[in-house]
Amino acid sequence: MEMYDLYTKGHSENVAKIAAAIAKEMNLPETTIRNTYWAGLVHDIGKLLIPLDIINKKGKLTDKEYELIKKHPVWGSKALSSSETLKPIAKYLLYHHERWDGRGYPEGLKEEEIPVISQILGVADAWDAMLSKRAYRNSLSFEKAVAEIKSNKGSQFSPQVADTFIRIIEDDKIDQLKLDILDDEISDSKIENQILKRNEDYKELFQKTEEGIVIVDEDFHIIKVNDYFIEMFGYDEQKIIGKNIKKIVPIDRTRETDNYIYKLSQGENVNSRTIREKANGELIDVSIQAFPVSLEEENMGYYIIYRDITELKETKSKYKNIKDRYKALFENDYTVMLIIDPDNGKIVDANPAAVNFYGWSKEELTSMKISDINVLNKEEIKKEMEEARAKSKNYFNFKHRTVNEEAKDVEVYSQPIPFAEKEYLYSIIHEKHKIK
Repeated sequence: MEMYDLYTKGHSENVAKIAAAIAKEMNLPETTIRNTYWAGLVHDIGKLLIPLDIINKKGKLTDKEYELIKKHPVWGSKALSSSETLKPIAKYLLYHHERWDGRGYPEGLKEEEIPVISQILGVADAWDAMLSKRAYRNSLSFEKAVAEIKSNKGSQFSPQVADTFIRIIEDDKIDQLKLDILDDEISDSKIENQILKRNEDYKELFQKTEEGIVIVDEDFHIIKVNDYFIEMFGYDEQKIIGKNIKKIVPIDRTRETDNYIYKLSQGENVNSRTIREKANGELIDVSIQAFPVSLEEENMGYYIIYRDITELKETKSKYKNIKDRYKALFENDYTVMLIIDPDNGKIVDANPAAVNFYGWSKEELTSMKISDINVLNKEEIKKEMEEARAKSKNYFNFKHRTVNEEAKDVEVYSQPIPFAEKEYLYSIIHEKHKIK
């Protein structure tokens, strides 16, 4: 967030601190206080999908721009929902712009329908926003911000949360927190310089990035392209400017493109893979990312990024061939084989012979690490590996345990095998039989 927008990053840190202080004052459980802090820290993460020129716009937002801004709780919640670790706090992001009187967004929840952490975030978010200088207004005074919280209690804010926050203020419990926030504010001149520098960086990035970038107007006519787009598609820049973006769309992809255009016009983003046509008629596999942007004079436009994925598809094809060959060898009932991730020792695959040898099911084996099977301790394993290296052996002598806790002397032959961009260890295990 700091790389994208300095204000968003600093604001989120402040909201996290303030929200956690409110939750603590309300005597909420420790887990809830922690969840409140983390939800505050990422509550605006959905704004990373909104163009900076809209977030930092000095004038009044257009209706379309405001509708785009209002999507950030949904986008943020979706982002967190894809993570098992962060999923529990996703709903708090979704509802942090709901109002006590039901006039908020995105779902118009009211009163106790709003989760308590979202109620807390609503107050903390508004408080820090009021004390912060924005592109479109100056910050409010401390006293006026307090008055705003009081006057909006029961309409915008939860009465209980607002009362708790006011009590913290009036008891001077937030003095240190207030100082932290004010001390962390960056001077106006520094912010202006960073914005100017960021604009220069974006111009350089637009031209130097190895991705084809196009900016189109509201009617999807091309108004700007970068050098890599010209190189990728082979068009003359002067001749492509002003043309509709469908110029590079094969006929059989017209309906698909119409769907992309509709989604963009509704304020949604596009992230897809498809085929486009070069100036010479050659087809090219590409990935597309597209999203709305605010152009000059409050006009809307769209930013489209093309990446050539031809090489990626070829790599995937090669990877599939390797995997198919590996499977033919791997899927047998006689030779014990394990695939191991060398970074963490996790068993990522086990063949039928391994299931028979160790006695665990495939699901159980692939939930284990090789250290769960190897009976030797770390020092013994290290010694064996050093000895093998000294004698130039291509195998190791270990003891492996089975499901019934039997320890078996084994020889382990391991070789790296490449899968996509990562190498795994392909291990063949032979039991050593003692000569009687």
